[in-house]
Amino acid sequence: VQPLGTLPPMFCMGAGPLFHAFAEALAPRCPFLSVATPQSAEREGIDTMEELAARVLPAVLAAHPHGPLLLSGWSAAGVLAIEVARQIERAGREVPAVILFDTLSPVRRREWFASAPRRRQWELNLVRARYHLEDAFALGLKGAPGHLGRKLREALARARYDRWLRESGAGGNVQFDVPLDFKEAFGLFAARYTPGPLRARLIDRKSTRL
Repeated sequence: VQPLGTLPPMFCMGAGPLFHAFAEALAPRCPFLSVATPQSAEREGIDTMEELAARVLPAVLAAHPHGPLLLSGWSAAGVLAIEVARQIERAGREVPAVILFDTLSPVRRREWFASAPRRRQWELNLVRARYHLEDAFALGLKGAPGHLGRKLREALARARYDRWLRESGAGGNVQFDVPLDFKEAFGLFAARYTPGPLRARLIDRKSTRL
């Protein structure tokens, strides 16, 4: 994405257009590269976060075969960045830091939901609804109805996925009645994942929005 810089390069898991301004801000000090994650057709043989990290690891090492490197990721992709960092360290390479953007700890998330799964889900939905309403007011009378309609359709579509996440994070044997696309499976990998030892420094950056 942005090749300029003399500092160790930053590899961001699945970075999209939202990271363009961030990548430009790092120039000319730190190169910034996006790591593509497998699409639905490439998901065969990937059932855990560890297997997903092993699939993307060769591309990272090929792009920067020598010296230290930084890793980063937004949301669930931050969990992937942690596991990629662990595998890089096991290969004898140095990872000074892993930068997480709005990434929830999968272990803490499981603990938070375990006490009262349905109540926790409603609490999370209320927070999301508050932000969507704030956005709708900002759009005004012309844009608000369309925005709220889209968010309502997304919420209805997500309800089943949220149930899968709760059951998967609780250690249940989740049975899927429809094939998962990769985005949904990616979240399930994160929900089940428990990070192991990591020498790299974790830098956790939270936004004010969900």
